[in-house]
Amino acid sequence: MTDNTVFLFAGYSVLWLLSFGYLLYLGRAVRELRREVKALRSLTEQGRLSGGPEG
Repeated sequence: MTDNTVFLFAGYSVLWLLSFGYLLYLGRAVRELRREVKALRSLTEQGRLSGGPEG
């Protein structure tokens, strides 16, 4: 391999690793947001069932 090919391979490797890490980060964030939405929905349902204020 020539020197240019090594740099090209290294650059693409770093790019793929960063992309994969970012996708993992986004996946965790989405999971956490889904948990929060579920908790908020259950709180609003409890509020409706207990006769809380509407509006």
